Amino acid sequence: MTSTRFWWIRHAVIHSGGKIYGQGDPPADCGDVDAFAGLARMVPDGAVWIATPLQRTQQTARAIWAQMDARELLGRGGCAPPPIAARSNPP
Repeated sequence: MTSTRFWWIRHAVIHSGGKIYGQGDPPADCGDVDAFAGLARMVPDGAVWIATPLQRTQQTARAIWAQMDARELLGRGGCAPPPIAARSNPP
């Protein structure tokens, strides 16, 4: 039997001045490099990356990717950014 594990990562902090941003597209604060480095160490090998097209999710995924160790990435088959699928609506 094959099992599937999901690793959910919420987008980085948004500074919205206390306002609800919902479907708005404010940028994420990706300045906490240590937090992204910690997340990068926890991403399992062969992980499939899926993010909405909102900039905060794309920025968060790229900030995590930027902290991944190049030697580890070479072991995963290369140094290209992970495939990030853009889905705005569930199937």
